[in-house]
Amino acid sequence: MGKKTNVILVVAKSGAGKDYVVNKILDSNSDMVKDNSRISKVISRTTRKPRYEGEDTHLFIDAVTAHREIFKSIAWTKFSGNYYYAMPEDLINHGIYIIDPNGVKEFKNNSEYNKFDTIVFSITCPWYLRLIRMIKRDGLFKAVKRIITDIKDFKDIDKYVDISAKTGKEAQKVFSKLVKEFLFLEKPSNEIYF
Repeated sequence: MGKKTNVILVVAKSGAGKDYVVNKILDSNSDMVKDNSRISKVISRTTRKPRYEGEDTHLFIDAVTAHREIFKSIAWTKFSGNYYYAMPEDLINHGIYIIDPNGVKEFKNNSEYNKFDTIVFSITCPWYLRLIRMIKRDGLFKAVKRIITDIKDFKDIDKYVDISAKTGKEAQKVFSKLVKEFLFLEKPSNEIYF
């Protein structure tokens, strides 16, 4: 079997700052990113509507396309009636996949998984900070609903997590090291030490 593709799976409860941490590190290492296309985010596909005009965190697709593609995907999940998924080819050119816990489990159990060397990076954040962030973004009702949903969805995620860091500076520092060593230098996951 050939060399595996390195992928960092970033998982965290709603409002913990997944996109913020990833974007902060990519923005602060723009020279490294420019020189290596693998140091970029997977743009997963979803049937949900964009939260705001110009949102680029997902490829927004219709339900017909999702039903045609989803069973060929590397990982998929359904949240609030919407599908979220990525195709194996999406991970070949991008090394950072922001994913929910159901997606992590699906990814690890997929037969395509053996083509990838992964590190599951978890960002932890107190529930009350997450709630404040989500109220600002989504309103009180959606924020509370997501907090409750996360309790169930994250129940057994720890057994899949390789590295965990607290939101903010700690998460940025750890994630930066992962990107530089695991993606840029293409080390296997068993050669990354903290």
